[in-house]
Amino acid sequence: MTKKRGMKKRKEFFFILAVLLAGILFLVLSPVNAEESSSYFCAERTTNGLWCMNVPWDEVNTNYDYTQTSCEATSFCKAGTCVNGIEGSCRPNVPEVVCNDAGGIWDERERDEISQCQLGCCYIGSGASFVTQTKCSSQSSRYSVETVFDPSIKDSDKCIASAYPEEEGACVFDDGFVRNCKRLTSAKCDTEKAGAAEGTTVEFHKGTLCTAAHLETKCIPTERTKLESERDEVFFVDSCENTANIYDASKIDPVVQDYWDYMIDKSNSCVLSSDLRNADVCGNCNYLEGSIGKRYDRGNSQMFSKAPNYGDYICADLGCEYEGEHYEHGESWCGTTSTGKDFLPGSQQFRFICDYGEIRKEEMDPFRGTICVESEVEGFRTANPRANLWRDCVSQDNQEDCEDVQERDCVWINGTGASILRDEDGNPLVINSDGKLVPIDELEYGDPGVELGPFGERIRDTIEAACVPKYPSALWFWEPNETKEDLSSENAKNAMDTCSFGNDICIVEFVKGKFFGTWDCSDNCYCLGLEDDAGKHFSERNMENEWVVNNLEVCVALGDCGISENYLEKEGRWTWEDLVEVTELKEEDFENEK
Repeated sequence: MTKKRGMKKRKEFFFILAVLLAGILFLVLSPVNAEESSSYFCAERTTNGLWCMNVPWDEVNTNYDYTQTSCEATSFCKAGTCVNGIEGSCRPNVPEVVCNDAGGIWDERERDEISQCQLGCCYIGSGASFVTQTKCSSQSSRYSVETVFDPSIKDSDKCIASAYPEEEGACVFDDGFVRNCKRLTSAKCDTEKAGAAEGTTVEFHKGTLCTAAHLETKCIPTERTKLESERDEVFFVDSCENTANIYDASKIDPVVQDYWDYMIDKSNSCVLSSDLRNADVCGNCNYLEGSIGKRYDRGNSQMFSKAPNYGDYICADLGCEYEGEHYEHGESWCGTTSTGKDFLPGSQQFRFICDYGEIRKEEMDPFRGTICVESEVEGFRTANPRANLWRDCVSQDNQEDCEDVQERDCVWINGTGASILRDEDGNPLVINSDGKLVPIDELEYGDPGVELGPFGERIRDTIEAACVPKYPSALWFWEPNETKEDLSSENAKNAMDTCSFGNDICIVEFVKGKFFGTWDCSDNCYCLGLEDDAGKHFSERNMENEWVVNNLEVCVALGDCGISENYLEKEGRWTWEDLVEVTELKEEDFENEK
């Protein structure tokens, strides 16, 4: 019985195997009619010119590879990444043949695995963009500019902010309890972010104020104002001490929220009138137009014509007023401690500068070794110190050399008794027809003061002259404990030596009358003022005559010499009696003096 059941099983197996073999033979002996099939093929190229597409048989270009399967499963249409350096693109899932046809470089790796396809920060010119290294390189080639690629930056916002590190905005700190805010640059905000405590988030909002409603910080508008370093304008300040926009009184009561939300540049702020008549409500000062922000000073009506509506600062005029005259910012001028004439004993020169509406004073050398000189170019006045070139004035013997401004600061003085230079006998030099100082014996007919008299004699009315400092130097005559009778210090001796150039001697001759026995002046009478109708007797002398006055002019020009008032209009130590010393000479003395 068992054997029979086994035979039966073998028969059933044979039948099944026979059926399967028949099916296989049918498949082999009866091929499919592909042209009539509705199946899809992977065509390396289609009849429409497309690459690696799953299409019906009638769209397959049989000149290229094809197979009746999905393109994803083929080797000739395997997808990868196409790197196109010209376009600057990294396209994923692109078949090799398609990439090659587009001029790219095919890589079988995924895009994230290719370094040149990683996103980073591309700096080009003054800007930045968050792109791949390939795109960054293509931009460099396209615009012919140098680019820098930083793969370490993985955030678009951080990339853009890093290109403008000085651009300001609201740097918001949120510790979960309070949202605080500082007005910072993006770079400084990044630094704050790096050092923030754990659990504190830091966000940068470019061009936004800390008082912006949508930021929901603790900072709110105030009526207070401030000045910013290296800025001209007056600004509002918020409750967190952050600088807000340029002061505009119309934006605070009531609060205009847009004004307190975003930063407004100078060109879009309130307009300040050139005469500052609206300075109380607008803080848009402009240095180039003559105004700048200053702390308001109620007592300075020259600088401030009105008070600001809010805060303690206002736009003020950059110009200055000095002794009734207006000076523009940057202008400078000379001044002195003297109330009248410059270069009086004790006086000192200064340079005054109009600086941002305030007057600065700079001292010149108290001994006038430097002087202040003014000039003007197109109406703009300036004053500058320079060396006083006075020391070789007295040695000049003609006016041209004396007044050569390139060489010295001197002036030429003509007049009786003016000459400083002397001949070998001590007589003053006089001017000849060439304008040069020469000994009187060298004068010829035609020279000034030399004429032919009616009887052939020479009549001499010569002209004396001297070259003296245009800007007299200050001299140190005495120490505090010295008197005018005891000038023994080295400084006093040096001063006396300088003044001695102005010393002069005039010998006046008197002749005794034959009838009345009186002494009448006969020669050099002008030295005592005894000439013309002034009288001839010594008792009628006038010590403030032309010869004495001219000598005094020379003395004063040499420095703090002679007699004069000081810079406080106080008379000095010396008087007319000290200036002229009269000594009576006997006849034998006169002969010796000759």
